[in-house]
Amino acid sequence: MTTPSIPALLRDIIAWEKEVASLVPDLTWPSGLQLGVQETGCGHYFCSPADSITFGYTGGDGIHYAILTDFGRVVNLEEAPIICVSPMDFGNCVWLVARNLRDFFSIQFSEHVTLLLNYFESKESYLEALRRDNADQEDPYFDKKEWLRQKKVVRTLASERFNLPLIENPYEYIEELRSERLAQVALRTVNRLGVLPDPSSSSNCPFVGHPWQNDEIPYDIATLLPDFLASASKEAKFAFIRDYQEQFITDSDALQLLCKELRNLNLPWTAERLKISMNQ
Repeated sequence: MTTPSIPALLRDIIAWEKEVASLVPDLTWPSGLQLGVQETGCGHYFCSPADSITFGYTGGDGIHYAILTDFGRVVNLEEAPIICVSPMDFGNCVWLVARNLRDFFSIQFSEHVTLLLNYFESKESYLEALRRDNADQEDPYFDKKEWLRQKKVVRTLASERFNLPLIENPYEYIEELRSERLAQVALRTVNRLGVLPDPSSSSNCPFVGHPWQNDEIPYDIATLLPDFLASASKEAKFAFIRDYQEQFITDSDALQLLCKELRNLNLPWTAERLKISMNQ
């Protein structure tokens, strides 16, 4: 298998970073992220959704951003949702941050990047975090004013070069996006991403989740999976995989069964990313 294709916008920004790097020497990466899709695009953490393609690392605590393919349902990666994966935030490792790559970079290059890095339960908690970020911090080894000046240079250049949309109220934008997602999903999952209905599913049929949807997945799950996989809908199978990753089930027999099922569903990339993530 070859490396997943890189969306044009991402490829262009990676090339652009090299052009502007000399203008902003205090920034490790002009975009603020280590960009690029490596190998399978796996995020390499148990909570990195198997149906996502990692494209950017923050350089701290394993936090990374990924394109959500919704188990192959989204073909155009330029338009796929963007998620943040924060492996150290146990119990709250994954959240939706942008409708697509263009919107993501609009926020990433703005003054509201903290919205992408953290999951805020309320606007008040976000505004408090923003106040802390903007507070003056005296550090003889760090010129914050110069750093902010260079960030502004990058923001202006990126906006002009890539015609990024202006998102005036990013907190409301993300909240609206998450509400839209919740209304669209066929089944909910522990990581809040849920599973979208398969296009071939009847709109009138109820979606039945996996048997362990509201409980812990049992230790002997490998013995129970064959019957479940033989009769479950795609939606239930995908919802189980989301919850299976969230609970970090390390049973190798179960993993083999799930990877085989994904390959049978013509999702070899997803199977490979699941295998890599769960073998950590």
